[in-house]
Amino acid sequence: MTFMKCLCFTCISLCVLVSCQEDAVSPQDDMSSVRDMAPVQDMSPDMSEQDPVDLPTWMDTAPDLPEDMPVVIEPVDMGADAGDGAMDMFLDDGVLDAPSATLSYTLPFHISIQGVSSSGAVSDVTVTRNVAQVTIDGEVLQGFVYEQQEWSGFSLTLYQALLVSSSSIHAVWFYCEDDTLTWIYHESNLTDMRNQPLQGSCMLETVSTPIEVTLPEVAFEPPEVPVGYEVDGTQLQLHQDGSPGLMTFQGEDYTVYPFEIVDCSEECGQPGWYEVHSFVERRGDGALGFIIYYLREPGKVEAHYGVIWPSFERLTLAYFDATWSVP
Repeated sequence: MTFMKCLCFTCISLCVLVSCQEDAVSPQDDMSSVRDMAPVQDMSPDMSEQDPVDLPTWMDTAPDLPEDMPVVIEPVDMGADAGDGAMDMFLDDGVLDAPSATLSYTLPFHISIQGVSSSGAVSDVTVTRNVAQVTIDGEVLQGFVYEQQEWSGFSLTLYQALLVSSSSIHAVWFYCEDDTLTWIYHESNLTDMRNQPLQGSCMLETVSTPIEVTLPEVAFEPPEVPVGYEVDGTQLQLHQDGSPGLMTFQGEDYTVYPFEIVDCSEECGQPGWYEVHSFVERRGDGALGFIIYYLREPGKVEAHYGVIWPSFERLTLAYFDATWSVP
């Protein structure tokens, strides 16, 4: 996956990618039109013919973390003879896979979304009470919504979903303005971040409703890990040589496969940060998941928006004590 330079908005439940460009392209000063939301590697349709829409410019400072966030990951004594490679025993070079499973969970809301497009990678969106079916590149994908982000300053609400096919996992963000669907962003183990406008509707109900969705069997080769990014902590390690990383979360070990880097070090507000979008595989039962690590504060790494299935366990709102470096 390629290195991205993006304008980003980070709140308590979602990273909102506002304007993504290739690293070699200088960021645009004017973000008030659709033309400024150029996709990575021109993978979205040409938007030059689209009518401009009002999109928010970046705030002067990054928003604060939620007050109830800290789940501090304390160092664990691995013994005097552990050495620097003590956690390497957990690495597994096999494929990432999971059997077909029925996921059951409850959220304090449910969203129904309908959307269509005659051009672009995404042609059809149907979300019924958090259960998603989205057609991307001609393939119908099944999945689930699990995050809601209120961007009240700009009358936007975003919904984050994961979609699963037989050979891929996709992270998706739906943009809703009141009851209107306007945009979609998506990334996967097969493609970089892409975006496109969509025409459709969003219907929100703020009631707790049990959700049940069946995900297909999935298997794919681990994605190429971006090189040059390193995290060195007792319970979180990401390697600059591009090998898989390691995480210990609430007493369980995971292999970490970063696949997308978002550079918010300069354009996204102060202080800047980097995002490491990653798949994780739990050691022992092989459960798969998705998580985003934030490299922002020296000596700390934040983990947000993580979820694994079929148990719907959340891997999120955590601080890891770790040093980190970037290219």
